[in-house]
Amino acid sequence: VTLTESQVKALEEEIKLLAYFITEGSLSRGNAAFSQAPGPRLSEFENLCREYLGGRIVKASDVYTILIRGTGRRGENGALELLRRNGLYGKTSSEKRVPPAIFELPNDQVRLFLNRLFACDGWFYVPSGSGGSAHVGYVSTSEGLVRDIQHLLLRLGIHGRIRTRLPRKGRRYWFTFIYPFWKLF
Repeated sequence: VTLTESQVKALEEEIKLLAYFITEGSLSRGNAAFSQAPGPRLSEFENLCREYLGGRIVKASDVYTILIRGTGRRGENGALELLRRNGLYGKTSSEKRVPPAIFELPNDQVRLFLNRLFACDGWFYVPSGSGGSAHVGYVSTSEGLVRDIQHLLLRLGIHGRIRTRLPRKGRRYWFTFIYPFWKLF
C-alpha cells in the first residue's frame, strides 16, 4: 500500500502524539492530559493537538500540565479517540505499553517514535573525569514498556541492558541502558 504525502504526515503526527502520551500523559479520568516544562516538546505537542486532533488546549492549574478538550473529527475528543484506538486509555504509568501498531511500522517511523520517547523520559550521561561510561538510558515504572522499547531498539540493531531498582520509598522502576552510546549513530 502506497500512502499519500498527507497520509504519511498524519501517521507521523499520530506516532509523535502516542510517544508523548506514553511518556508524559495522564490517560484516565475522562481527560487526556500532558505534563511538560515549557520548551520545544510542549510546543510541538500543543501544535499536534490543534492540527491533528482538532481539540482545544486548556491549561490546568499546574503551569506544566495541559488538558485536551473539545471535539475531534467525529464529534468526540480526538485525544481520547487516539488513546482508545491504541489501547492506552485508562492505563496507569506502570501499565503503559508500546501500542501493537508501532511494531508494524517501518524502521524510520520506529526511530521517530523512540526519538520522542527518549526526548521525554530518556537521558544521556557523560561522566566527569575518568570514572564511569557514557551511556544513553530510558526509565519507566512499566516493566512491559521498557521491554517493548528494548525490542524496538534490538530491531534497529541497538543492544542495551535492562535493570530494575526499588527505592526505599516509592515504586519499582525499570530502565534500559545503551552502552556505548555511539551504537545509536
